[in-house]
Amino acid sequence: MTTPPAGAPRPRWTPVTPATSPAPALEGFEYVRPLGSGGQADVHLYRQRLPHRLVAVKVLRERDPAAAASLVAEANALAAVEHPHIAEVYAVGVAPDGRPYLVMRHDPGATLADRAGAVGVEEALRLGVQLSGAVATLHAAGLLHRDIKPANVLVSAYGTPILADFALAAGPDADEAGASLPWTAPELLLGGEPATEASEVYALAATLWTLLAGRAPYADPSGDDTPAALLRRVRAGRLGALPGDVPDGLARLLRRALDADPSRRPASARAFGAELRALQSDLGLPRTDWLADGGDAPEASPRAHPSGRHPAPWLVGGLTVAIAAGALGVWGLIAPRPAGTSPAGGTAGVPAASAAPPAARPVPDTPSPLTLNGRRTGDLATFAWPRRHSVETYRARVGARVVTVADPTLEVRSHARVCVEVQALRDGVPAGPPARGCA
Repeated sequence: MTTPPAGAPRPRWTPVTPATSPAPALEGFEYVRPLGSGGQADVHLYRQRLPHRLVAVKVLRERDPAAAASLVAEANALAAVEHPHIAEVYAVGVAPDGRPYLVMRHDPGATLADRAGAVGVEEALRLGVQLSGAVATLHAAGLLHRDIKPANVLVSAYGTPILADFALAAGPDADEAGASLPWTAPELLLGGEPATEASEVYALAATLWTLLAGRAPYADPSGDDTPAALLRRVRAGRLGALPGDVPDGLARLLRRALDADPSRRPASARAFGAELRALQSDLGLPRTDWLADGGDAPEASPRAHPSGRHPAPWLVGGLTVAIAAGALGVWGLIAPRPAGTSPAGGTAGVPAASAAPPAARPVPDTPSPLTLNGRRTGDLATFAWPRRHSVETYRARVGARVVTVADPTLEVRSHARVCVEVQALRDGVPAGPPARGCA
């Protein structure tokens, strides 16, 4: 399929929804109306009497004691997970007719399914980081969501995503009515494998794809979108197209996260979130706070490089540090130039711009007290700026990494576009606003 031009209307994807089974009578709750259905369960809106509030109640269709026991065990574990983007669990039980149920927070607003095709790149990256943090928190607690898709992400009154409708005690198989097929990993659909962290990375990527493109990755709004047709396209690997305004780095990440081979995807939701945050930096967007159990904010890992290359080290004062440089998943070598040499290997005093090879392409300067010039030769991006004071040092930022250098040059080895930020310091105090440049 061809890529739609930037600004072209994005078709909407409408999943198939199975019929809802009758709601059970629950003590302490008053039934209001159905909210939705999946292959294993139905979700209904109830009014809880004490405390007085509206709640979402997920009711499994199976009257199975083993399923009920599993639901109780996982609901107890989920209730212990606190995260701003995970729906709260209020109660769990078994209805008089034998069906297990789960009582959760209800947000009366829309779901992300209502936003399919209407989400821009900046918002998609923010939502992706927030949801990756929520899923990483679940995984750190030993839990899987098992049914990540746009319709299962509520949008709160404050516009924040809330991951809800967990497929607790439900098997990882595809929804028999097709409601979850478009977001389910191929190894679950075709190979009968159990749900894993890798399959949830796939579902996260499929969800972001839907928000950007207005349809699920293997959906074909102009053709046959029955479950059988979707499965045929999944088997053939016939992935759809993203809008033309989606950056190449994001498109590559989503396609890799949707790879039929789980080992080729980002290793975890945490790693996926790291790559999304790296993309935010590369695009000059604010980095979304990382909220997840299991450690500090993640950085892009070596396996994230789309070419499969390993990161080169950054050697500063004898300390070797691997850093993410520039575009998503791009790793490279960044180091201050030895004193007395120019970026092109000449002697001190030779302007960096004139010393660069003729084949290098300049990047326009960003107006600033510092004039930052960026040039590229092959996979080597060189940045240089004039020294304005004998006691100046410089703080340079590439992605999330920051280093202070003594000489007014910086090199980054990368196969993709690299953006840096440099600020002059005097006695450790900023001497003017930072300059930015890309190469």
